[in-house]
Amino acid sequence: MMCQCGGIMKSSEHSIKSVNKANEWAEGLYQQKDLPLHVAQQTCASCGRLGYKVTNSKGELVKRFNL
Repeated sequence: MMCQCGGIMKSSEHSIKSVNKANEWAEGLYQQKDLPLHVAQQTCASCGRLGYKVTNSKGELVKRFNL
C-alpha cells in the first residue's frame, strides 16, 4: 500500500487482552466481553503517517483512524 506522500506503508498487527491497554486504543467504544481487541496498524516509512483499525473478538469494527 502507498501513502499519500508516495512512501511505502509498513503493516503490523497485534492483539490487546487487558482493559488498560484497550482503553488506550478505544476507550468507551467496546465492552469488556469484546476482548481481546485486534489492532491492524500501518505506518509510512517516509513521512511517519499512522493509520489503524481496531476490531473486537468477533471481527466487528470498533475504531478506525486515517485508513
